[in-house]
Amino acid sequence: MTDGFVLQTDNNRKQRFIALVVTILLVGAGIATLVLSYIYAAPNVAGESFLSRYTPGFLADIGPAKQFIISTMSGMIIFPIPNEAAFYLGLRQGHSAIATVLATALGFALGNAVTYMLGLKFSKHIVYLLSTSQIYRLRRSVNHYGVYAILVLNLLPAPSDVLTFGLGMIRYNTKRLFAILIIANIVKFSLYAYMISFMT
Repeated sequence: MTDGFVLQTDNNRKQRFIALVVTILLVGAGIATLVLSYIYAAPNVAGESFLSRYTPGFLADIGPAKQFIISTMSGMIIFPIPNEAAFYLGLRQGHSAIATVLATALGFALGNAVTYMLGLKFSKHIVYLLSTSQIYRLRRSVNHYGVYAILVLNLLPAPSDVLTFGLGMIRYNTKRLFAILIIANIVKFSLYAYMISFMT
C-alpha cells in the first residue's frame, strides 16, 4: 500500500512537471513569435503604423482610460504587451501626463494582481516539485532580497510580471509587493513623461 502511494506521488510530480514545462514553452513560443514578427516587419513600416496594423483603431487616441486597459493587460503574464510603447504614444498624442502616469501605474498593479493569483494557483504544483526544506529556503531568500528585486524590475523596462507570478507561487506578502510595485511604476513613468516632454 505504501509503495503504491509513493509511486502515485512520483507520477503526479512527473505529470505536473511536464505540464509546467509545456506551459512555459508555449508562452515562450508566443513571445518569440511576437518579437520575430516585429523584427522582420518593423524595418518596412513606421513605428505607430506598424502597431496600428495589429490593433486597428485602438491606437488612434490613447487617453488615460485606454492606457489603463493596456497597462492592465500588460501586467498579466499571459499578455506580452509593450506598456512603455503605449505610454509613449499616448503622451505624444497630447494627453495629460499626470493622468496617464496614474492610469498606467494603477492598471499595471491590477494586471499584476491577476498574475499573482495565477501564481497562487500554480503554488500547489510547486509543492510537488520541491521538498519542504527547499520551499522554506526559497521563501527566506525571497523575504530577504525580494524587496530589491521588485523595486529594480519595476523601475526598469523589464518583465516584472514574471517575478510577480513567482512571488504568488510562494505566497509573498501582497501589501509589500503592491506598495512597492505601484510606487516604482509611478516613479518610472513620471521619469518617462519628463523625458518625453523634451521630445515634443
